[in-house]
Amino acid sequence: MLTYLSIFCFFIAVISTGDCHSFRNCSYHGKLYDFGEHFMDNCKSCECTEGGIVLCMGIADCSEPYVCHHNGTAYKAGEKFPAPTGECTCTYDRGIICSVNKKVH
Repeated sequence: MLTYLSIFCFFIAVISTGDCHSFRNCSYHGKLYDFGEHFMDNCKSCECTEGGIVLCMGIADCSEPYVCHHNGTAYKAGEKFPAPTGECTCTYDRGIICSVNKKVH
């Protein structure tokens, strides 16, 4: 049912705006996430999926906050921090994930 709903919403957006770009990210609690991006919401691991839909799953053991360590600093799961190459995120399931800034000429 979820797949059919996202396909339906996709076609409505294309017909009404002629634009497919609106479904390349997700809005979740006022924040935008890119397609395929993973993030934490309290004790839930979430992912931005096709059609702008966020899917979240509860974490089995959430009694203690998950922490990543980078250059002597501890970051909680879901927390973002700057790095020389771009921005990094501490994730529960994949550790530290960093994006790479690309210069546009």
